[in-house]
Amino acid sequence: MWENGIVIETPDGMIVSWNKGAVDLYGYSPDEIIGRSHTFLVPADVKDDILPVLEKISQGEPVALCDAVHLQKDSSLVTVSLNVSPLKDESGKIIAFSIFIHNTADCEQERELFTALTQSSPIGVLIVQNGKFIYVNRPFENIIGYKLSELVRTETLI
Repeated sequence: MWENGIVIETPDGMIVSWNKGAVDLYGYSPDEIIGRSHTFLVPADVKDDILPVLEKISQGEPVALCDAVHLQKDSSLVTVSLNVSPLKDESGKIIAFSIFIHNTADCEQERELFTALTQSSPIGVLIVQNGKFIYVNRPFENIIGYKLSELVRTETLI
């Protein structure tokens, strides 16, 4: 398991800092990346999701999040979660963006495994958070006669 990638990018899109987590995640060394635009990480057939995030922050939002699909050096795709924050000078002007990058592939695999296991279970499984249903499997739906879509965000008696 690697550490999160941390990238510093100027307002015009140039990468000025690339940590070990980014090296581990993408496969590029800092020498290969610093001074380049982040756009080469975005596959040609995928929309660059970070541009609207940078625009939101430029308009005053303190932090913005988004998920994205990026290219690794070996041309494989990786799904990441981006947490973007502005870096400002003494006058409050944005001089760069700090981007924390988390590989979400493990989370997606865990979610798929959880769903496969619970959906194949002969017993009903439910997850309640803050008194509301957030997950039920098919056996649970069959037991109570309601679908997850009918239960999500409804109050429980549990």
